[in-house]
Amino acid sequence: MANIGTLTVTIDGETFKLQKELKRAEKQVAGFTKKGTTGYKTMKQSILSARSAVIAFGAVNSLIIGKIFGDATKQAGDFQESLGKINSLLEDSNLVFGEFRGSIVDLSKEFGRSKIDLATGLKDIIDATIPTSEALNVLREATKLSVGGFTDVSTATSAVISTYQLDRNELKDVADASDFLFATQKRGRLTLEDLAKNIGTVIGVAKSAGVSLEDLGVGFASISRVAGSASKTATQFR
Repeated sequence: MANIGTLTVTIDGETFKLQKELKRAEKQVAGFTKKGTTGYKTMKQSILSARSAVIAFGAVNSLIIGKIFGDATKQAGDFQESLGKINSLLEDSNLVFGEFRGSIVDLSKEFGRSKIDLATGLKDIIDATIPTSEALNVLREATKLSVGGFTDVSTATSAVISTYQLDRNELKDVADASDFLFATQKRGRLTLEDLAKNIGTVIGVAKSAGVSLEDLGVGFASISRVAGSASKTATQFR
């Protein structure tokens, strides 16, 4: 029993010592756990932040992609609608959605003008009863003028049509009409928009007075440098 008691005491003593070691180990484990928890919290926060960033990036990316594709889809629809308006005048789907469509796409690539703007210009040409065999040539010259004159195709088309139809006797073709308009704008203090709005009336007055188109262009440009606008210049011509 003594041995047992001693053993017991000894065991108790060892147990006591063991408890001390366990307590020390517990402290170490607790410290490690605390550090581990802190590290985990930091890691968890980093993961959450990264996840939020990914989600935010994904949302923004989706919006951007959605806008790009949404705009592209809308533009494609608007272009088809513009072609539909031309087809309502001609009632020739093969011509409009075949040759005309292909030519508009090519012009858009070549001159950097929107397909919708080009289709609007082509509709104006068809509205002016210019033969379909000449329509694309007129559109091409108007597109070149829009680039040189810093305006849209529709405005340039209006100017070319007015000039060409009012004075075909002195103009050999639409390219000649486009050159006349560009030279007049360049010599004067004019914008092509103003010129397009007023040139038709001025050509009519000049023809009635027996003034040649070349003299008209020079005179119109000269007066505009003083008058300051095409509308004021046109008033003086009348």
